[in-house]
Amino acid sequence: MRSAARRLGLCALAALTLAPVAHAQQVPVRPGGRAVNTRGKIKVDYAELRAGPGLAFLARGRAYRGDLVDVLARDETGDWLEITANGVRGFVPVRAVDLSEAVRGRAASGGRDRRQQNYQYDAEGRRVFLDGRTMGSGEGTVGREEAPLPQALTADRLPLRVWVGFGAGRISRDFQAGIEPDSPLRKLVVSPAAITTELGADYTPHRHLALRLGFRDARLSDAIIPANAAYGFSDEISINTNAQQLELDVIGRLPIGPGFVGAYGGLWLFRQAFQRTNPFALFLTTTFLGASAGLTAGATLGPIELTGRGGVALPLSVSQDPQDSGDADSLGLYGGLEVAWQLHRQWALVAAGWYTRVQTDFSGGGTHADPVTGGDVVRDYVTARQTDGFLGGSLGVRWQP
Repeated sequence: MRSAARRLGLCALAALTLAPVAHAQQVPVRPGGRAVNTRGKIKVDYAELRAGPGLAFLARGRAYRGDLVDVLARDETGDWLEITANGVRGFVPVRAVDLSEAVRGRAASGGRDRRQQNYQYDAEGRRVFLDGRTMGSGEGTVGREEAPLPQALTADRLPLRVWVGFGAGRISRDFQAGIEPDSPLRKLVVSPAAITTELGADYTPHRHLALRLGFRDARLSDAIIPANAAYGFSDEISINTNAQQLELDVIGRLPIGPGFVGAYGGLWLFRQAFQRTNPFALFLTTTFLGASAGLTAGATLGPIELTGRGGVALPLSVSQDPQDSGDADSLGLYGGLEVAWQLHRQWALVAAGWYTRVQTDFSGGGTHADPVTGGDVVRDYVTARQTDGFLGGSLGVRWQP
C-alpha cells in the first residue's frame, strides 16, 4: 500500500511540474506584434534592449548570456522580440534569444548576469559593480513598477502601411509618324519637368501574401514646341501636361534570410494628358489600361529596408482624346526602387525612384491629321509610333498603425 501510494504521489508531483511546460508549448511566438507571454534565454554575450524593433532605436539596457527573460511579443517582420529583463522592457533580435521548449517553462531570472554577480542596480537601472564601474542603461529597476504593456501589443496589429511622398520628375513623349517630311507630325519630342506626388498603401495579411496600391501624379508641367516658320508656327506653343500612374497588385513573397523574393500581378493604369488642342492638335491625351506582372525583391539591413520591383503591362484598353491616331498596339514597362529608414515603431522615412515607359504603335486610319501644311489638303498618316515616359523620384514618410 505504501509503495502504491508513493508511486501515486510521485506521478501527481510530476504532472504538476510538467503542467507549466505543456502550457508554454501551446503558446508559440507568433508574428504580427501579438502578445505571446512565454520564456526565453539570452544566448549571446549580451543583447541591447532597444526602444523599438531596429538598430536605429536607442538602447534602454542590456540582457546578458544565460538570462531568462519574459518574451512579450514578436514584431510583424518576425525579426525582433519584445522582452522584459529585470524590469527593463525593450526589443532584441530573435537570433539573440533561445526559444527552445526546454526554456519556455522556466521562470524568468530577472536579468541575472551569469558572468558577473558582484553588482547591483542604481536608481537609473544601470548595473553598478563593486569597483564602481557601470554597464548598460535602463528605464526602471526591480523595485520600480513597470508601465502597462502598450495596447498595440495586447491586440492584433493591423498589417497595413500607408505612405506619402513629394518630389520631381519628367514627362516625356516621342511621336513619329509615317507622313511627309514637311509635316510637324513627322517627329515631335518633348520632355518637360514636373512636380510629383506619390500615395500608397500595402496590406500584408500573411508573410507570403501582400496587396499593394500605388498612385503617382505629375503636375505643373508645360511642353514647349519651338517656333518653326516651315511648319507655320510663328510663335512657340506651350502645352500644359500632366501624368498619372495607378498600380493595384497582388504579391506573393518567399522569405529568404533577412529579405524576400516574390512575384506580383494586377492592374496598371497610365495616363498622359496634353491639354491644348487649339488651333490644332499636335499631341493627344493617351490612357493605357493594362494587366501587369513582374518580380519583386527586398532586404532588411538593420533599420534600412530596400525594395525593388519591375515588370511589364499588356494592354486591355488604349484610348486617345479628343482625337485618335488609329488602332493601337502597346506594351508597358516599369521599374522602381524604394529605400525606407525605420525611425520609430510606426514611422519611417521613404525615398523612392521609378521609371515607366509605354510604347504604342498605331496603324490604320485615324483622326489625328495635319491641317497646317499642304494648303487646304488635310494630310494623314498610315503608321505612327508614340513612346511615353515617366521618370521621377520622391521623398516622404510611411506610417503603420
